[in-house]
Amino acid sequence: MDDLICDFYSSEIYKESMEPVFTHYYNIEFREGFVMDGHKHSRIEVMYIKKGNCRVIAGEDTYRLEAGDFIFLNGNVSHKLYVDKHLPCRIVCLEFAFKRNDNMLGIISYAYQSTKQLRDFIEDRKDVIRLKDTNGIYENIIEIYMELEVSGFGKDIIIQASLCEVIIKLARLFAESKKHKDDDINTYINKAIAFMGSRYSEDISIEMAAQHVNLNTSYFYKIFKQVMQKTPAEYLNELRISKAKMLLERSDIPINDICFYTGFNSRQYFSYVFKKHTEMTPKQYRTNILTDNKKDRMNDSCAGMYG
Repeated sequence: MDDLICDFYSSEIYKESMEPVFTHYYNIEFREGFVMDGHKHSRIEVMYIKKGNCRVIAGEDTYRLEAGDFIFLNGNVSHKLYVDKHLPCRIVCLEFAFKRNDNMLGIISYAYQSTKQLRDFIEDRKDVIRLKDTNGIYENIIEIYMELEVSGFGKDIIIQASLCEVIIKLARLFAESKKHKDDDINTYINKAIAFMGSRYSEDISIEMAAQHVNLNTSYFYKIFKQVMQKTPAEYLNELRISKAKMLLERSDIPINDICFYTGFNSRQYFSYVFKKHTEMTPKQYRTNILTDNKKDRMNDSCAGMYG
């Protein structure tokens, strides 16, 4: 078994003539609860929930699965399975690896070579993927399971072809979920920006912005920085400084008041952030603007006299 490849993303699988080897598989209903202690194994695993619900803990994340969901686990990913008592759950599970077979047509490698979307999926290298089956993956999984249970002519080809379909459909579903996730992320960010734009003058926090869009703070921080290329605090400070510059340019409101009008709760901190963004203190900025405006008026007057 030492020659088996259990890393789903190994380049050998997609560039050479390989065949899947199914080491474990089951189709079982848990009726009185079940706890599978944390473990990992040198097998790739696809677990499909046919009935009921369960929880899978993979790494530090918990995935709640219900009928019609499935989870993909790459080889050597630590995971646990929990089925609650009095909540029956039927699971179809396939565990497999790959080995070289130069005498067998490499269907999976052919699919990889000819399908860019599949190559993109492989390059993403997600060790844990939880998805809703909207593309008929169950039919392919149960076909593999049934072929493994019987002996018959051509079963190895049927199994390899069915697994190839599972991989392609998995790639499709993953691409769709990624697109929807990107759309959702943009919606969250736009809502957060609108929230900050309407309440920048208040003593708001990043926690409040995250709560406004119904996300936990750490995840909100992560996606905001990913999309905006700056932290929420940096964006909020830039917004406040932009508003402060406008007030300094267009009004004679005292600088102390502008500080608090734009959401800063300390004159010292306001001056620090303002200078960081403009290389001037608020007072210097206003003085420069007034001087520039006076010069512009003088130039306009001269132009009028001699024009």
